[in-house]
Amino acid sequence: MTYIDYLNRFWQIDIEVNFSGTESKLYFALLDIANKLHWSKTELSIPNNRLLAITGCSKNTLVSARNRLVQYELVKYVKGNRNKYSGKYILLKPNVGSIIDLTPDLTTDLTTDPTPDPNTDPYIRKEKIKKREDIFIQKEEEKENRFMGEMNPALYSNLTPYVRELVDIWEKHIGLFDTFWIASAKEMLRICPAAQAKNALVHCIENNYGELVEYGFDFVLQEVKSGKWGSRTDEGEKKSRKEEEFELVRGGKTGTDYAVPG
Repeated sequence: MTYIDYLNRFWQIDIEVNFSGTESKLYFALLDIANKLHWSKTELSIPNNRLLAITGCSKNTLVSARNRLVQYELVKYVKGNRNKYSGKYILLKPNVGSIIDLTPDLTTDLTTDPTPDPNTDPYIRKEKIKKREDIFIQKEEEKENRFMGEMNPALYSNLTPYVRELVDIWEKHIGLFDTFWIASAKEMLRICPAAQAKNALVHCIENNYGELVEYGFDFVLQEVKSGKWGSRTDEGEKKSRKEEEFELVRGGKTGTDYAVPG
């Protein structure tokens, strides 16, 4: 089953049940994540806070949207453990021979010869599905081209230069940097010097792209917490802090632009 097959099936069901904007966003987000993982995983373990950021809705609305997708057999959901692991989403393929009763109250008069209906005629419906696919692809491309500096310039401009550098690297290779990851970026810079934090992020992009897409920036933070990228010693802490203060005074210039005073 291809990406387009999943989309076609969604739009075919949507003709009958009219999914809400949040339900559509949630399903498309799951497809997007699965596609970025090259369809290598049958179960997608995705934190609620990430899906809340993507859909822009409340937790109750997210749960309601998830239940609707489960109801119409588009996904299966396995509840997670709040303190151990996130819930798992499984994108379902249509079962051969299965029939989903989408309109239980629908009756048909078999004695009439109906004229083509734009909502049911297969040729007209195919064109509608194609148009919706084009709109979806366009929106996905627009979403991938968004940056924090454009969406929230005030917040972005108030970040320290080192945090902004991590944000810029992430958005260049992964996508939009969610605002709730800013705390994780700051924590990472408290654990290790900026150079090691940058190297850790670049290493994860090159070697753990799928995990970054699935778990977000917190995956990098956990890698740094494991001690693989060193930590700030007393001497290194003083030097790094001094460099950061100097960089802020110089308006965000890096150490390669100015000599750090001894």
